[in-house]
Amino acid sequence: MQLLSRLSDFYVFESLAPLFAHLSRKTRDQAVVDRQFAALNKGLKSIDHFLPEEGFAAGSSITLADCAMVPVLLFVITYLPYFGIREPLQPYPRLAQYWERVQRDESAARVIDEIRQAIEASVADSKKT
Repeated sequence: MQLLSRLSDFYVFESLAPLFAHLSRKTRDQAVVDRQFAALNKGLKSIDHFLPEEGFAAGSSITLADCAMVPVLLFVITYLPYFGIREPLQPYPRLAQYWERVQRDESAARVIDEIRQAIEASVADSKKT
């Protein structure tokens, strides 16, 4: 359980966070984007390797590992299209299947919806300024 949550935090989110400053093509530093994408893909590949083929991150029910991974994966799915990657989980079959499963869990679905609403509000606010 700790392994997947740490991979999510330290390898995926840590690689993703610097990309937020490069969402705009006008101000994007492609060298930074390329470097962060290499690290991000390494993290996603690691999670894909360690995820079980069925159930959730650490068994048949939601655990703290899922609580750590779900928001990070939502950010991946939401923001990578800004960089032209429409299906960011496609190269990672276990991760893509996990994402489909976890979205069907009632508790996870509520969290995903709340985060999506917050992202949409943030994007709307940024367009006002």
